[in-house]
Amino acid sequence: MKNTRISIYSKSNSTVISNWTDTLFAEFQKDGKISLHIESISNTEKDEKARTNATTEIKEVYCQLLALCDDQEWDLNQVINSIPPKISYLGKRLKNENEKSKLEKELEEHRDHLVSAVIDSAVFLNEHHGLTNRRIAHQKVFSYVSEFIERHYILPSGKHLIEGVSVTFQPPSELD
Repeated sequence: MKNTRISIYSKSNSTVISNWTDTLFAEFQKDGKISLHIESISNTEKDEKARTNATTEIKEVYCQLLALCDDQEWDLNQVINSIPPKISYLGKRLKNENEKSKLEKELEEHRDHLVSAVIDSAVFLNEHHGLTNRRIAHQKVFSYVSEFIERHYILPSGKHLIEGVSVTFQPPSELD
């Protein structure tokens, strides 16, 4: 049994001098691994532009596809939606990874906003002098609050000693 190679996306490009088509292929190997390849075919030549490492991990295939789309300036959603029906399982799994990635990014943005709100309401008892010292103290507190939320699933409140900085957080009900 040999490897199976399937075209999953194609885009034509042109300049004053030439025309070419870049085609993205998924190669399904005998051992279950998947690799991605981009070939550029012009009027005069055929050239392999990119090749990813073969993997069985869908998250890694997704990350490789994301990088290729960035390099080629392709729309990731358009590429994923163009995956042919005969390999729809790959398209579905990549769509799931894409949605998961979007949700993780959105969650991170919300968490950062929440952490910033908590820090803005905090009272630094032994205020650091100088812009650099305040920035460093703020970064330490930001990291502390982020880890606190991830570990305890609640917002910090009351007095906390964070690497030598005494910080008092308001109770969550007073953050609004």
